[in-house]
Amino acid sequence: MQSNRMALIELAAEGARALARGETEEVLETLIQDRALTPQPQTKLEYESFSICLVLSQNIKLPILGNFIDFPVLERQCARKSGL
Repeated sequence: MQSNRMALIELAAEGARALARGETEEVLETLIQDRALTPQPQTKLEYESFSICLVLSQNIKLPILGNFIDFPVLERQCARKSGL
């Protein structure tokens, strides 16, 4: 699970920086698909006064007492908008 979280941190930071420098959401989708994370993370964009934030979330299945339980993993990274 920790490796999934680290992958989300890295991807959220890279995606937020790409959006802040003016890349399109299609570029963001390509970044996410290229990482091939399983399951595919859900994305949410948050626009603030001087920054753009990218929130990525996944439900990771963990084996607990013979059952698989969904455990939510969420990461939010922000980048300052270019030119500000």
